[in-house]
Amino acid sequence: MRPTRRNIRPAMSSTARFITAALFCLSSAMETEAEPTASDQPATEQTPPPAPQHVAPDQPQAPSGAAPAATELRSRLKLEKGVSGTETELRAATAPPTAVGLLRLARTPGMRAKTALVWHEAFPSKAFLRNWSPLARRGPLGLMLAYVWRPIWMLFRLGPALAAIMRARRAAER
Repeated sequence: MRPTRRNIRPAMSSTARFITAALFCLSSAMETEAEPTASDQPATEQTPPPAPQHVAPDQPQAPSGAAPAATELRSRLKLEKGVSGTETELRAATAPPTAVGLLRLARTPGMRAKTALVWHEAFPSKAFLRNWSPLARRGPLGLMLAYVWRPIWMLFRLGPALAAIMRARRAAER
């Protein structure tokens, strides 16, 4: 079929095109409002290097080379704690789903909260279980069998999850 004006549809809806155009205009406007760089100034004029910024030791530090605005935003959003290196390595290695849950369990403070987390993971809501297990979609008996199977499934995946966590910890320490 040869493309004609009638059977060609735009790749984006009109709303998406409008948003894209608006974002493009905003980004180009921000570029034009940027501070002049050293190459924009005449060669005869010497500008002193920027003064070093001192940050209090208790404030979170942005990665080296980050803009001061990033440091200010990070402190304003209260992002003192980032994702641990172990969790980053674990997610990058596409570890078993129970591995991330075990890390979350390890980070959860208090025995009562840990018990509640394990309980809700082992016995989730009916809606979750019906989405998770095809057996649970087959009626009340299937749902009951899925509730019995879920903790067993979690126990079977405990070994591979622990092995993945140990590998991720070793990789994060390097």
